[in-house]
Amino acid sequence: MMKLEDMQYQRPNYEEEKRKMEELCRALKQAPDKETFLDLFQKINDIRSNINTMEQLNYVYYSINTNDSFAKEEKEYWDTYSPLYQALDRQFFDCVLSSPWKDIPEIPHTFLQLIENKQKTFSDAVIAESREESKWVDRYETLKSNARISFQGQTLTLSQLGKYREHPDRTIRQEANERYFAFFEEQENTFDEIYDALVKIRTTMAYKLGFANYVEMAYCLMNRMGYTKEDVAYFRDRIKQDVIPYALNLQEEKKQRLGLDILYYYDTILYPEGNPTPLGTEEEKIEKAITMYQELSPITSTFFKKMVDHHWMDLESKQGKMMGGYCTYLEDFHAPFIFANFNGTSHDVEVLTHEFGHALQSHLANEEKDTIKLPELIYPTMESAEIFSTAMELLTFPWMDRFYGKDTNRYKKMQLDDKISFLLYGALVDHFQEEVYLHPEWNKEQRKEIWRKLELEYMPWKDYRGNSFLQKGTYWYVQSHIFSSPFYYIDYALAHVAALELWMESEKNYDEAFQKYLHLASLGGRGTFLELLQEGDLHNPFHSNELKEIIRFVNDYKAHLS
Repeated sequence: MMKLEDMQYQRPNYEEEKRKMEELCRALKQAPDKETFLDLFQKINDIRSNINTMEQLNYVYYSINTNDSFAKEEKEYWDTYSPLYQALDRQFFDCVLSSPWKDIPEIPHTFLQLIENKQKTFSDAVIAESREESKWVDRYETLKSNARISFQGQTLTLSQLGKYREHPDRTIRQEANERYFAFFEEQENTFDEIYDALVKIRTTMAYKLGFANYVEMAYCLMNRMGYTKEDVAYFRDRIKQDVIPYALNLQEEKKQRLGLDILYYYDTILYPEGNPTPLGTEEEKIEKAITMYQELSPITSTFFKKMVDHHWMDLESKQGKMMGGYCTYLEDFHAPFIFANFNGTSHDVEVLTHEFGHALQSHLANEEKDTIKLPELIYPTMESAEIFSTAMELLTFPWMDRFYGKDTNRYKKMQLDDKISFLLYGALVDHFQEEVYLHPEWNKEQRKEIWRKLELEYMPWKDYRGNSFLQKGTYWYVQSHIFSSPFYYIDYALAHVAALELWMESEKNYDEAFQKYLHLASLGGRGTFLELLQEGDLHNPFHSNELKEIIRFVNDYKAHLS
């Protein structure tokens, strides 16, 4: 196993890769038997895996330091050439779909469904738009990662400002939040320009590819298999009906604890003394996590230690680093990589456990099975993938006393309340995007108006008095998914329901629930979201009232926490 710093990046030669791929595809078309087909199929996927690995390795280096001149130059290469490599993939997919050998047990049915969706959502006709889309997304990410906020004699990134935005002193957290959103207000025209360009580009792509609108295209891009936007709309309505009363009650409890008559947007703490925060430095948190995963299971013990020893993580928030957190998989090195921005809040433990859930799932699905390796099946589709990250946050509850000490029970309550309340925000983001892309002709003011209208519909307690910028409907600027990964966000909400259900089972029989988690994770992308739920005997969120049961269980659980 190789350390991150020893992984050698080498830019692929597009013309050479194209020659090899086209030669192999011609042979694949003429494969006389299953064995020949599978041999050629794997050779092509080996090439594709190497291309993917180099692109992801460069993205890792770039996201760690967006000011690194080499990484930035290579990022520009990938922005230009990724659509051309996608075109090569498309030729390969054509060969597979037209082959008499495609319907064999060795080729998972989900792979065929995924590549059919890819064929619908990409063609040479949209290469120019695809390149432009990447450039505008990069402009958004660079704008945020290069933000410098002056606060109390310090110069901070947006991530580093996070702990002050949750400060127990109301004056400090108000100022921190005002400074945070002042950055977005100063760049309002730029954020509007970026999003307007992205909406127009994506809508043009949808029209060129024969879709009625980008919403329809996005459902193919996100591989929504077995359910429709009408099912998602039903799910959003169930969230409003079941979660708003719960969330409103939380707001009232919070007012009483804080002794406030009105909760403003900067009242981001739950307790007068502040939100629970993990103990120790970054190094100490990692040591605690090593112990936690040693005790959890043999597989988590070995694998987490391997990730630490091989530097497959970058967790510290620093100047020039991209915001947010993610996990990617470097196929040729058999290595997942975790990216995060620790900021001294509970976010640190949450993001570490969340992204490790992704890392473990990718490892189980791709390293412990003697099956054909496919880039498309490293992870399941996104709503399934997020089950394993979210569930890992909850399944590590028994070890949270290592991180939170006397605040452990308060942390658990906060986590559960956040998980339930988040459903409203996840549904809001999804609904907002659906409205925007169904009305691509809207101007920037109309988009802000619909955000604020929906925000009050899903989160009626949001009070921005004193901040005219947020009052007019601009909070969505902070949500990177809206810019870079449209329609991703409802996946988190769908996953939350399944993850909470797994956690409920763990409270009844931990070992059985964790073995179920490992089994489902090992399936990777070899099943659709609904098939995964069925395999795990978990409820279908489109056809059940399980959310009500989850809320009842959470309330009972919290009542027994001291």
